[in-house]
Order: sequence, then structure tokens, then C-alpha cells
Amino acid sequence: MSQIEGLPFTLRIYDNEGHYDTLIKAMLDVLEIKYPKSLWSAKYRDIVAKPGNALKNLDKYFDQLSQHYGFAILPRATRWNSINRLGFISTYLIRQNRVAEAIEVAQRYTKYQPKSWQAYESLAKAYEANNNREHAIENANVALKLAKNEYDKKRLNQYIKSITPTIK
Repeated sequence: MSQIEGLPFTLRIYDNEGHYDTLIKAMLDVLEIKYPKSLWSAKYRDIVAKPGNALKNLDKYFDQLSQHYGFAILPRATRWNSINRLGFISTYLIRQNRVAEAIEVAQRYTKYQPKSWQAYESLAKAYEANNNREHAIENANVALKLAKNEYDKKRLNQYIKSITPTIK
């Protein structure tokens, strides 16, 4: 038997485990049944590689997930050391020569994280890749104002200087 009135379950024996160890493992198993990693750990590069617009493909995936669970689920804007986030996908799309789509993704990133200097830097780099220096400088300056530590500020100042035309 694999279901009780539409409720999936798993019968598992945890060998050589104590009461607390078993409880933690069982709770993790329940979460995997209800929220399977295969759905919740979406592979963004695979989603944007499908035919069509990258952001629309991401929206479609997360809209379907939201509909399935009955609450709003949004793409991750940031996640440390992960390629499955809007910040990485914007850069990835630039490398794929899909610059207009990179701008859309970076704009969404700034919408989700309006106080993130990294979001505005991402948008600046997308505009730079699109040869729109004015918007690149504008967004890089927003990033500079939001940056908190001196290292990031110095790096952003160098970036702004590198994309600002010199007057002769």
C-alpha cells in the first residue's frame, strides 16, 4: 500500500538509531514527501534553456509550483554559492548572448531585493553588455550607494570608472 486516501507515506526502519535521531530523520523524510527536492531545488539553467523567454520560463515554473501548493512561491533572488538564483542567471544569460533577457532577469532581481547592491551591479552589467552605458553607470551608482563595506565600494568605484567614457 503506498497511499491512504490520497496521502503519500513511506514506511522506513532506521537501524541503530536512538529516539531523537529517528525523529529528526523521520521529519526530514516527511518534508521530502511533501516538498520534494526535485521540485523545490529547481535547476534554473535548465529552465532558461527551454524554448522561449528566460524570465517567462522561470515565472511559468514557479507559477505552476505556486498553484500546486496553494501559496506564492517566487524564484530565489539570492542564495550563497548557488547557481540557482536570479543573480547568477542574469550573468549566465549574458554569457549566452541573451542580453535582453539578462536585463529582464536583473530587473526582477532588483524588484525582489531593492536594497541589494549586488542586484543593481547585476543590472548595471547587463546594461553594459547591451551597450547601454548610461543605464549601466546609473545602476552601478545605485549599487555604490547601497554597498556597506569599503572593499565593495572600492570595487564598484573601479567598475564605474571603467565604464565611464573619458573626456579628452
